Amino acid sequence: MNSVFFGILLKVFLAYLQS
Repeated sequence: MNSVFFGILLKVFLAYLQS
């Protein structure tokens, strides 16, 4: 898996949890 893509998914997931 592309690590850059995984990093973007992680940022989106964390932003979703914090909203």
